[in-house]
Amino acid sequence: MQRRPPGPWGILPWTFISQPTLEFITGLAGRYGETVQFTIGSVKYFVLSHPQDIVHVLRDRGEIYNKQTHDYWLLRRLMGNSLLTGDGDFWRQRRRLIQPAFQRDQLAHLAQQTLAATETLQDSWEAAAVTARPINLHREMTQLTLRIIGQSLFSVDLLGEAQEFGKAIHLMNGTSDWGPRFLLSVIPGLNYRYQRAAQYLDSVIQSLIDQRRKSGEMVPDLLTALVHARDPETGKALSDREIRNEMMTLLLAGHDTSATHLSWTLWLLTQHPEEADIVRQEVDEVLQQRPPTISDLARLPKLRALLDESMRLYPPVWAIPRFTSQADSLPKYAVQRGTYVLVVPYLVHRHPEFWPDPEAFRPARFDRAVSPAPAVGSYIPFGFGPRTCVGAAFATTEAQLIVAALLQRFRWELLPGQTVRPVGYITLQPAQDIWLRVYRR
Repeated sequence: MQRRPPGPWGILPWTFISQPTLEFITGLAGRYGETVQFTIGSVKYFVLSHPQDIVHVLRDRGEIYNKQTHDYWLLRRLMGNSLLTGDGDFWRQRRRLIQPAFQRDQLAHLAQQTLAATETLQDSWEAAAVTARPINLHREMTQLTLRIIGQSLFSVDLLGEAQEFGKAIHLMNGTSDWGPRFLLSVIPGLNYRYQRAAQYLDSVIQSLIDQRRKSGEMVPDLLTALVHARDPETGKALSDREIRNEMMTLLLAGHDTSATHLSWTLWLLTQHPEEADIVRQEVDEVLQQRPPTISDLARLPKLRALLDESMRLYPPVWAIPRFTSQADSLPKYAVQRGTYVLVVPYLVHRHPEFWPDPEAFRPARFDRAVSPAPAVGSYIPFGFGPRTCVGAAFATTEAQLIVAALLQRFRWELLPGQTVRPVGYITLQPAQDIWLRVYRR
């Protein structure tokens, strides 16, 4: 076994923080390969992109690769200790308690809210098509998913809060890149702005919890599910603060990741109109001009393959950080205690051994009628192992319904003169606004 993966021995802090995170990581992988080690001072980092390593870190030895990283420290300041940010026994207990809230009844409620919000968006796009008004794609998808998550979590339309929510979330999201993250730690002004954003989001969530406790309404949303949730082993309920932490997590993670996935998917269809036509034909044949329902989704395999391929190329959660709590051995390399490990879905999904022509957009890769299932650990848009995202089915259902509904009624094109590229914040977002022209079918 080699003791040290290839990679630079020392990187100056300024080099570390002065370039975009995604560019830095992909540059290292392009130069050194699928496993890279680098150091900043005495701190060691591993960058992993081979499925064998991903299975080891996220599943087989997940207990020793914990979330005690700077990234999760920042998230805890906003979300508190929650299912996303917690470890060990705390995480296991919280997962047992929350998992039932994501059962079929809640999925049906999500579908209802998704279709209602998408219909409102379609009305707006109809007007844009008539007047030739350009559409800001990522902003539209962010507002759509904020409306859906607000109704699904709280039965409240948060779109009126979209501007303030957007500012607060953008500030938090931007601090995920190494430069802003470092500056947040050392510059009081930025720290104060982050605290104010967190306090604003906290006040909105807490007021909604207070209203529900006071009214006692049995509304079929996730807030009601968590208020009445009981641990199946201990019978313990969640406190108001614990509910707040989970709802904050679901709000931020649920709407931002979905908006990012939808933005990349709709943009990819402007670059590959032939794939849009394939899925549009499937949608037309199955739905026969009626709105999609959750029961239709199993009969739309090409739509699902399209969305899966979009997440392969542009996984919303593009990097998964972990901290090594004790010494370990990967299949090829030793890992010292205290090493920061970065599992990178963006790179895993482009590994040429597992994805031929990895940069090409080919939804047929995920059409089980013509292609085998991906190798274990090679496709991880929702993570892998016991900590796979609890909301994966929610996110997938939401995206299928939205894209099916939009394909039924519209075509869209990218306005000329735009360069679209990803930037790696907490989610893998477009670096600039993407402007579309929409047309009624």
